[in-house]
Amino acid sequence: MARFANLTMLITCALAIYVGSRTLAIWWRTRQIQEFAIGSNVLSIALGAMLLTSLGVLGSSTGMNVDILPHAVGLFLMCIHVAALYVGTWKIFRPSDRWPIALVAMALSLCTAWMWAILTDSGAPLIRPLLYQGVRAVGMAWAGWECLRYSAMLRRQVRLGLAEPMIAHRIGLWGLGALASLLVILLDLGSLVGSGTSLVASPGGLYLTAFIGLFAAGTIALAFFPPASYVRFVAGPAAESAS
Repeated sequence: MARFANLTMLITCALAIYVGSRTLAIWWRTRQIQEFAIGSNVLSIALGAMLLTSLGVLGSSTGMNVDILPHAVGLFLMCIHVAALYVGTWKIFRPSDRWPIALVAMALSLCTAWMWAILTDSGAPLIRPLLYQGVRAVGMAWAGWECLRYSAMLRRQVRLGLAEPMIAHRIGLWGLGALASLLVILLDLGSLVGSGTSLVASPGGLYLTAFIGLFAAGTIALAFFPPASYVRFVAGPAAESAS
């Protein structure tokens, strides 16, 4: 069963790499910070998690110390994920506001401190994951709330014929994906506080993380690049209700 959970996580990472790569390809044409933030957010967490997980498995199976350079690259990618999460939420949903600057600065400072503490082996070991996951939790909660708030606003406009139903649906899916990711983070924080170990350290936690993570990645993939069959499936009931 552990192999099945690991396979599910690989599928999740593959979906994230697909979404991130396609979004960055769009950014290459538009040069808009929103596309860059979304693509960097999704792609960096997938690549960073895969790299750090691979290094952890290699170190535990061989008993050898992992070279610091690939470890630092993995940590840096995880920090890029958090920075892009905060900047993207700001620039997409609150572009004219200045208060998110404080949140972005906070996230960057804490991620830098987290990365430095791991690379220099300083600070309490338990505080490090709590610090990083706490920063991610705030970012995911903010992103999820903004998505669902904006989706609800669009749904009200849909009833007046002022917005596209599929756009409202896709932003809602984006919010569900963010909240699913938040659920995994909160469960991991609970495991860290309660037992001092990460959620994936137990078989049950590994399965739970794998399947919720797959749901989150799937909803994000449908939100950004829905196949035509899915668009027709969603548009069917909407079209009937409109008529």
